[in-house]
Amino acid sequence: MSFGFGIGDFLVVLKLAKELKDRFAQAPKEYKGIYQEVESISIVLHRIEDLDEDDFEEEQIEEMERLLQNCQDLLSELSLKLDKLQVLSNDSSPHWKQKVRRAWKRITWDQKEINEYRSRIVSNITLFNLLVGSINQSLTVEIANGIRALSFKQDVFIQRQEQKEEDHERDKILSWISPASLAARQSEVFKSRQEGTGRWLLKTEEFTHWLSQEKQILLCTGIPGAGKTVLVSVIIDYLETTFSGQEDIGIAYYFCDFRQEQSLFGMYSAILRQLLQGKASIPEHVVSLHQKHNQRGTLPSINDIIEALIVTMSRYRRSFIILDALDECPLSDSLGSVRYAFLRQILSLPNEHDVSLLATSRIDQEIIALFEGGTSMEVQATREDIQQYIDVRLNDLRPFVHRKPELKQCIKDEITDAAKGMFLLARLYLNLLTDQPNEKGIRKVLTSFQGGSRTNIYKAAYDQTVKRMESQSPDALELAKRTIGWITNAKRPLKVEELEEALAIEIKSSDLDETNITDIEQLTSYCCGLVMVDEATKHVKLVHYTTQTYFEGLWETWCPEIHQIITNSCLTYVAYDSFEEAASDSVIELDTLLSNRPFYKYPVHYWGHHFREHPGNHSMALHYLRNKNKAKVFAFYFEKLENRFKIYRDSLRNISESSITVEMSGIHLASRFGLSDLVRDLLDEDPSNIDVRDYSGRDALHIALSHDHEKVVNILLDRGANIESRDKLNHTPMHRACEIGNDRIVITLLESGASVTHWAIPGLTPLHFAAGAGHETTVKLLLENGADIDFPGGCFETPLFQAARKGHESMVQLLLEHGAYVNYKHYTGATPLHAAITDAIRPVPDVVRLLVKNGASIKIQASKEADLGQNLLHLAIRKRQNEVAEYLMSLGLKFDSLDRADRTPLHIAVMKGNEAGAELLLRKAQLVFPDGSYVNFKDGNGDTPLNLAIWHDYNHTLEITELLVKNGADVNTENYWGNTPLAGAIIRWAVDVTRVLLENGADPNLPDNNPKEPDMLYLPFGLGPHDHEFIPSHFFTHAFPCWRLQCRRPLQWAISQGHEDIAKLLLESGADPNIPDIFGRTALHTAVCSGQIEMVRMLLTFPGIDESHVDNWGLTAFVESQRRQNDEISMFFENTEVPDPPSEEYNSDVEEIDWHVSPHICYVCLKKVDDSKERYFLCRNLAFCEFCSPLEMEMDERRCPACGDCLVEGKLHQESDDSDY
Repeated sequence: MSFGFGIGDFLVVLKLAKELKDRFAQAPKEYKGIYQEVESISIVLHRIEDLDEDDFEEEQIEEMERLLQNCQDLLSELSLKLDKLQVLSNDSSPHWKQKVRRAWKRITWDQKEINEYRSRIVSNITLFNLLVGSINQSLTVEIANGIRALSFKQDVFIQRQEQKEEDHERDKILSWISPASLAARQSEVFKSRQEGTGRWLLKTEEFTHWLSQEKQILLCTGIPGAGKTVLVSVIIDYLETTFSGQEDIGIAYYFCDFRQEQSLFGMYSAILRQLLQGKASIPEHVVSLHQKHNQRGTLPSINDIIEALIVTMSRYRRSFIILDALDECPLSDSLGSVRYAFLRQILSLPNEHDVSLLATSRIDQEIIALFEGGTSMEVQATREDIQQYIDVRLNDLRPFVHRKPELKQCIKDEITDAAKGMFLLARLYLNLLTDQPNEKGIRKVLTSFQGGSRTNIYKAAYDQTVKRMESQSPDALELAKRTIGWITNAKRPLKVEELEEALAIEIKSSDLDETNITDIEQLTSYCCGLVMVDEATKHVKLVHYTTQTYFEGLWETWCPEIHQIITNSCLTYVAYDSFEEAASDSVIELDTLLSNRPFYKYPVHYWGHHFREHPGNHSMALHYLRNKNKAKVFAFYFEKLENRFKIYRDSLRNISESSITVEMSGIHLASRFGLSDLVRDLLDEDPSNIDVRDYSGRDALHIALSHDHEKVVNILLDRGANIESRDKLNHTPMHRACEIGNDRIVITLLESGASVTHWAIPGLTPLHFAAGAGHETTVKLLLENGADIDFPGGCFETPLFQAARKGHESMVQLLLEHGAYVNYKHYTGATPLHAAITDAIRPVPDVVRLLVKNGASIKIQASKEADLGQNLLHLAIRKRQNEVAEYLMSLGLKFDSLDRADRTPLHIAVMKGNEAGAELLLRKAQLVFPDGSYVNFKDGNGDTPLNLAIWHDYNHTLEITELLVKNGADVNTENYWGNTPLAGAIIRWAVDVTRVLLENGADPNLPDNNPKEPDMLYLPFGLGPHDHEFIPSHFFTHAFPCWRLQCRRPLQWAISQGHEDIAKLLLESGADPNIPDIFGRTALHTAVCSGQIEMVRMLLTFPGIDESHVDNWGLTAFVESQRRQNDEISMFFENTEVPDPPSEEYNSDVEEIDWHVSPHICYVCLKKVDDSKERYFLCRNLAFCEFCSPLEMEMDERRCPACGDCLVEGKLHQESDDSDY
């Protein structure tokens, strides 16, 4: 059969199903359920293939197309999930089954997500079977009912899909903020402790005081290995249990770990992510931050994250932040201070916000000094904690130990005494006992534990463990050395599969031999308990940072060649022939190979760093750099990584024959890593290498400058590198030197005659780069050598704009002292003052004050703001620059100034969720408008700030609503649409906001039965009813409900949208369920039409409910439930009489319909609404038949879901002069 379904063709779905079935074929048994469900889809689709096209009616064809499209989307989504998990497809390689099984073994897949996929597949199969079954029946009423039931199920599925999309968007933002989810780490640590461990800490006076009092700081110090991390996990679990379900309590934590790469950005963003996860919705400020940077393809700054963190904490009544192992937080990184910058910021939070901070650390006097003023206590494992741990670990010893209770007790006592309150020592000592063959051997080892001070006790334990490793076979010892060597000296933590491949590399081999891979379980066994796998991250790590310290002092004697092994292994791997061969074949071949080689990511990033620090085989490196095809693989990887490579996996399927076109040569790689000797050799071999360009148009000089390798830069300049060469973005070497702020290189370039006036895309000169980066000495050098301080370049912005935007106060001062024009205008009319307020990456009040003191005008408007009629106060409030806003008001800008939409800064503040800004404005207004008129001022749409707070800001609504109500906001105000604040709260499903409004006098029975005039609908557009053709079409198809037009009460809207909790609140607050809407329908009708079973049950038990009320069609709620054939609802109406059948008017000819009416009204409704003007605006503006529930808008558009009759066919008539409207 052939229906011409196009993208929804069942052949496409069949192909997808087959591919997925093949990919699941080698999966473990826990994934076999999905395999079977996918196989069932294939069976159902083959049934459809056997049907004749003539068996289908038009509706069924369309329904089939919709189901096929849903099924294709689902299978494509599942396929993409497998791509991300790196599940391989079948190929022709000899070991493909082994590779696939290994890939499945590495996968961690949430069981809930698996079940969700299965449920969705089963749902599609069910819908297919229902449709196929209906095709084989006669065209009776049963078919129509079956299709409607199918549509209803499909509607439910769509709602679930929409919820899933919302969840996906939320997850995407959280992952963008921080990819690290510390919950898995917390779970792993907490599970590792024995029941009852650390409970003593929760009963201490210091902890109970910290917990019971607000804004407290507690520092817990202890010796290495005392179990501080386990104690932290116990505290976190206690807090999460104690405050479970309390959405106004935020809990965040961070585990510092010397093995992990840590940065200020990473730590702040990880804490922010956890606090966001505790909120039902992500604050608008964070959503806006994501949208802004996502559009630009940029990352937020540290200050962005800190501001978002403060905004998020302000949404909680109280926040707890727990920090573990501060001594393992790095002192600094390439960007500057880390540990102390982080602690200074975090320690300031309890003073400004309701934050309780608890931290652990080794006894470090500098850290302790920072916590001065807080509470501190020393912690260590108790004797009971250690003995509980030993009791469990005794099971690891040989069986003869369990037959000797006296020996077991001796082991417990001796190790407990020797451990001296340190879990790590207890663990090491127990490891040393596991190989002992008899009691004498155990007692001999126990004797060796006695004595020793804390300063050398770890060394003694590690020495014994190394001796145990050395007693193994030579091969086992060699693997143990290399395993610990890689873990200790790698530039970042290695995952299990990465380490397995790294250890399988044979130096100078041409490709990886997968039969040489040793499983991680065997590797950890060879390391005698010193190596473990972090189950949360799948990283392989040493058991403690003291282990790292011990081996750092051991390599020169124990394994002196380890650095050369690592360097040469990395070189060997990136030079494998398979990468070169794949690159010469096609993009898809190379992309697939790189995806299946997990270790490639490490050497491609770090081989040069290892080589620079510990040079490996020079000739091997030179051979690799000479090979242009191998350099091309490197270029492909980095261009794709940097998001410049636009061929993604989905489109790769369509270009499998495309070749790699990106370029890079060996001299680019050598310059990137600062390998000066190799750069010389490559230039000696071919001097023309100095001018070779990569995929971004950069030569070796650009690349060396970008990575600040001064020695390589000098070599290139000595060899005649072009100092005016430009890349594809028009950057010159001078731009790069000014960007990194290397004054020595800048001086060298200036002495060589480099220009300081060239501008790069988007029009920035070297002076712009230096000013924006805050390099003051570099700016002085440029100005001394002729740089124009007010040169606008191609971006029409002077360097002062860049300095103001980045918040560099001292740089702004420097530029102003050298004569920069403070009121220079961009072509949009913006000045540096605008840049400081609207574009700053963080609030910069000091920069704003500095600019104003030096003559910056606060009255200049940029063109965009001029069009909106907004001044700098509006902008400052919109950008949350509240300190700036207060300063501007002190200069004379009025808090009640209006823009062109008649909005005050308070309207802007609540729309942007700026609670602090709103509070500032209300405080100022209270002195001038004590009557509360400021808080109730209506804008051009009739909206007060309270209306806008609820209708525009979904995340800060509760706090801002409480603030506005406290300051006298009218809770029953209506805008020109007739919508009240209560309307917005119900539409947004804001239960807490609804409660606040009702508690403060919101009328649950508004509006009255006087519908708004249709003309009122046009007021927000400044148009009249005759101008409806000028109104955006999306207004008609997606307009939100107008209460006054329909005379629906809040209770009816809450019920129709399924908000049971809000409906209960309304009933408790006096809502009358018997008040009808314009169609005579009460809340009970609405519940029946919406299929809300629990709401029907609730209403029927409500005192005074009128079951016998009839609507304008003469239908009771019971009749409606029977017409919809909802037996589950009908059974609640036990004592209701069966109604008479509908009158004949329901069967009138469709041809008699007034053709002036919109096609969005069904025949039944049309016959009951006499006024054509009323029904035009009713249906045209709401885009669905009001006789039906809003939840059913997505159902079959050709039939009224309420009555089953066909909708009116026809076009809107272009009205003549004598039209009624």
